Amino acid sequence: MGCQSCIPLPSGSRTLVGGDFPDVRARGGDDCLHGGSGADHLEGGRGKDVLAGGSGNDRLAGGPGRDRIDCGPGRDVARVQPG
Repeated sequence: MGCQSCIPLPSGSRTLVGGDFPDVRARGGDDCLHGGSGADHLEGGRGKDVLAGGSGNDRLAGGPGRDRIDCGPGRDVARVQPG
């Protein structure tokens, strides 16, 4: 995906919010979150985030920055903030 600092999710259902990880926040808040095999909920924080759904039925929510959202092979729901 071309991410400099990717955070893969393990299998199972998880919720991750961009900016929750100190090593990623130090890079300017540009997060790269990858869903696992479960039903994941990924939210972008400030900055240009990449949200990539895994094989489960994921919920992907863009944050206030310019985010890139890639749905996976499951039945995903994507939401973006106007702006």
